[in-house]
Amino acid sequence: MIIRSILENDLYKFSMSYYYQVHYPNAWGTFSFHDRNNTEYSEDFVGLLKEEFQHLATISLQPTEFDWAVKTIPYIPQCFWEWLCYFRFEPNKINVWLDEERHLHMEVSDAMYKVTFYEIPILAIVSELYHQYIGDGYEQREELSAAMIPLMEKKVAIASQHNLYFADFGLRRRYSRLSEDLVVEYMKAHCPTFTGTSTVYLAMKYHLKPIGTM
Repeated sequence: MIIRSILENDLYKFSMSYYYQVHYPNAWGTFSFHDRNNTEYSEDFVGLLKEEFQHLATISLQPTEFDWAVKTIPYIPQCFWEWLCYFRFEPNKINVWLDEERHLHMEVSDAMYKVTFYEIPILAIVSELYHQYIGDGYEQREELSAAMIPLMEKKVAIASQHNLYFADFGLRRRYSRLSEDLVVEYMKAHCPTFTGTSTVYLAMKYHLKPIGTM
């Protein structure tokens, strides 16, 4: 499974869901995927996507996640997190197809306070499967660390030299689940100007501030 926690989403998606519930509870919307690179995919790739989307239906807000969210994200009230305990992704609402040129299309429609949750996990799944699909995916943590640490060392040096504060907003375009985990873990340990992550699950895992659009 690529997405393994309901909190594996951007903070602003929780903010937006609550906003829609309060101000536009009857609003209906559709999210459409557009590949600006016009990549050609195979039906096998579509099959892998659908398998991952089925896995989404198995995740839900866990008691420890609920307690952490209520305590750590106080601007969203407890009643929202109580509702989220019962929220489930519905894979049958995700329409996936290839056009005649083998370009990938996806659409998902639902009430806005629910459908907003689909965008980021879908993008993260496509990104990770894409790197597996083109054959440059690192599957072992050691291999990935060896490739990434020299790049992160340079970033830390630049940030430290110029006192640059920054956060992780990489979930939607991350190379893989493991790669973002490594980045957040490394930056917390080695970069004093690293301020947190928008991926709520990783903020909880590494005791960081969840950062996102309010």
